[in-house]
Amino acid sequence: MCKFTIFTTCRPFIGEYKIIQENAIYSWSKLIPKPEIFIMGYIEEGVKEIANKYDNIRILDVEYNKKINQPSMKSIFNIAQKESKNDIVCYTNSDIIHFQCLVDIIKKLKKSDLNEYLAVGTRYDVDIDFKLNEKNLNFEKLVTYNGTLHGSGIDYFIFPRTLDWSHMPNFIVSKTTWDIWICLDILKRNIPLIDTTNVINVIHQNHSKSNKKTEESIKYIDYNVFLAGKIFHRGMYKGIEKEATHCFDKNKNIKKRTIDDMYNKINETHSSIFELNKYGKKVYSQSTEDGAIERIFQCIGTTNKYFVDIGAYDGLKDSNTANLRINNNWNGLLLDSDPQSDIVKKEFITSENINNILKKYNVQYSFDFLSIDINGNDFWIWKALNKFSPRVVVIEFNPNFSPDESKTIPYNPNFKWDKTEYYGASLKALRILGESKQYSLVYTTDVTNAFFVLSHLLHPDERNIPMENFFTHKFPSYKRKFVDVFKGNDTSYNHS
Repeated sequence: MCKFTIFTTCRPFIGEYKIIQENAIYSWSKLIPKPEIFIMGYIEEGVKEIANKYDNIRILDVEYNKKINQPSMKSIFNIAQKESKNDIVCYTNSDIIHFQCLVDIIKKLKKSDLNEYLAVGTRYDVDIDFKLNEKNLNFEKLVTYNGTLHGSGIDYFIFPRTLDWSHMPNFIVSKTTWDIWICLDILKRNIPLIDTTNVINVIHQNHSKSNKKTEESIKYIDYNVFLAGKIFHRGMYKGIEKEATHCFDKNKNIKKRTIDDMYNKINETHSSIFELNKYGKKVYSQSTEDGAIERIFQCIGTTNKYFVDIGAYDGLKDSNTANLRINNNWNGLLLDSDPQSDIVKKEFITSENINNILKKYNVQYSFDFLSIDINGNDFWIWKALNKFSPRVVVIEFNPNFSPDESKTIPYNPNFKWDKTEYYGASLKALRILGESKQYSLVYTTDVTNAFFVLSHLLHPDERNIPMENFFTHKFPSYKRKFVDVFKGNDTSYNHS
């Protein structure tokens, strides 16, 4: 027998969350052996009823963060560990469906020679709007409902009941940042961080999320970020697939992770982004961008399926984001100085205002995709964007330079393209800028869009493609002024 405890927090059991949370708890109750289940915190509508339905559920009160009057994650962890009768505990979100593979891996963990560890993994996002029963509680069957592997979400944490969390800040429940802090704290303490993505299949039931954050929710998120301190602000966390110190081999045995394990997962959720030209296709984009973008996210996964499109025009013509929005269930922010559609926000973007404009529309610090195409200050806009971290960037470059020229137009916030070849920046200038921001150049299209991906998401072999591989253009001589940037090893430069 391998007994363990699952603990969670719940929303009110109303609307879509009634089905979602009942499905999750039903799946946990079907595990063998049946786990002890704690529902932590204040009693929301429907919690007593679900607890009475199962004989293995207890409702436990927790301490509140006195400054904000919200349940404290520190208290939730500490009380669950204190009340548990078992050696191993698992915090999981109340929208997560678990399968018997969870028990199988907990058995492996219990038999291992590790005294301390934290085991986590990413999830599959699935559309489920029906109640689970014994006939449909099957992972392979459920993932056919539009299931996609989430690029970074962590929704369960398995660890020994005796693992010390007394130093955890009083994070607010159900808000961002605390999960990242936990993983980074484990690494800081030299405790094994185990990636279980390839051996534990979990389903996150998709639910509606308002993109319009309330002033109160923003305050709570900012509070968690403040509590996390420097460990979060430094942007240290690169995702469990890169940060984990241990993983499971094909025989489901724990082993120390190697570089190959990071990029060649047993379930093959990651694959090489080389030869993107084979996947290029045009749906709404100017050339083959749509297919290349789809392929990149097939390889690295998605996190929030959110984009920012600067220079969106009407949101359709020659768009790098329309295919994502219309055909792939993404959403995002469309911006243009002269919008040709009501779906595009009118904003005149400059280096001075880019960060504030994204904050104005409540864009998250980390999002999946950024497209910049403004036929002018593209280089300077990306350079100034230092309060946000998109995972993939597609940006227009001026192809009329040789591979060794690092040039851009001088910065002029009022620059307007005159339809000549005087605009933008050379590919090398953008590449060096990207590398200074920890991005790697991976692809260019024949209409001069350059594709950058955060380097830590790529295999090392994919990070240093020679410049010559990207060029098929002629290089005319220019009479008008361009600015040399990044001369020699000096990457410090100013507008000129």
